[in-house]
Amino acid sequence: MTSFFQSIIDKLMELRSDSPILFWIIFSVLGLILLALLAHIAYSFSLAFRKTESFKNEFKLEKQDEKLLRYGQLREKARQFAKTGQLKEATRTLLLSLLSLLEEKQVIHVAKSWTLREILQRLRARIDFGMDMREFQQAVEATTFGGLKIDYKDFLRLDGILDQTAKGISRVK
Repeated sequence: MTSFFQSIIDKLMELRSDSPILFWIIFSVLGLILLALLAHIAYSFSLAFRKTESFKNEFKLEKQDEKLLRYGQLREKARQFAKTGQLKEATRTLLLSLLSLLEEKQVIHVAKSWTLREILQRLRARIDFGMDMREFQQAVEATTFGGLKIDYKDFLRLDGILDQTAKGISRVK
């Protein structure tokens, strides 16, 4: 392999001495190709890591005071979203209502850095909900983060699981 590159360098050095204009034309074209490749790589990386406006706004709260809404208010809001066909937002709001309930009942204090799985794992360690909570977790993750489309019947199933969870939490406290 080194002999191949060495032979190319030798040919270029010959060309440089025999025809300097042709050498500089080839050298300039190769330099431009290298710059174009580097620009393309930089552009591709910027596209890959750029957060689009829709991504930035996807989980932004509708209002600043949404954080302060109570469990019941969030459940009602989720049902309103579902009735208007905004099932992804309804599912996300169900998750927010569960988090609100956990804080209200002081079952566990949720850290900002915890993922949904970590929260539900800690919750399952304190209260046994069976397979329903796993179904809730998988559906919320797939809908909110994976783009899975659900229908109103699926939302009602998740809403029912959250009802059972709320009853289980109430019995613990």
